[in-house]
Amino acid sequence: MFGSENLVMTTRPARLIAVVFCYVGVLVGCGESDGFHSERLGQPIAQRLEMRCDEEQTRCSAVLPSSPNDAAQPQTLLLRLQAPDLPALTPLTFELEADGEGGFDQRVFIRAWIEGRDMFMGEHLLQPDYDPARQIFVLKGMIPVCVTGSEMVWRLSVELELNNTKVLAYADLRSLKHS
Repeated sequence: MFGSENLVMTTRPARLIAVVFCYVGVLVGCGESDGFHSERLGQPIAQRLEMRCDEEQTRCSAVLPSSPNDAAQPQTLLLRLQAPDLPALTPLTFELEADGEGGFDQRVFIRAWIEGRDMFMGEHLLQPDYDPARQIFVLKGMIPVCVTGSEMVWRLSVELELNNTKVLAYADLRSLKHS
């Protein structure tokens, strides 16, 4: 008959294969991340800027490098968060601007993404929309991964080209678990 011995013979190898795939997936998918995925892709970054955030995590900033021929005051890169607790599975909006003389030009932006700082949780690209009247970029995206602990640290990275130099500006942001 089609006894249970045939079923056992096919389910044991299947279970073993499934366990091996899950184990490999955990090792590969949840490894440590250095938070600078762009450089691992071979795109040279000339300068890194850490944007420091206020206590409420509503605004982050860093002083932008100026060109050697620029006599104007240095500009400040500003990042504003509309949802400072970074809820997962919810549309997020960030505003990116250069404070100071000149503002931003649409040509300076290369790309923006958010990823786990200490753990690889995927690279989630942010869609840019340039507002020429305000000279800012509005970045929209989502963290499509649920946070398992009480707090997760995400790294928001922005690649810009300033004075013919590729700059990576980043901010480390806390995402609080929602009950």
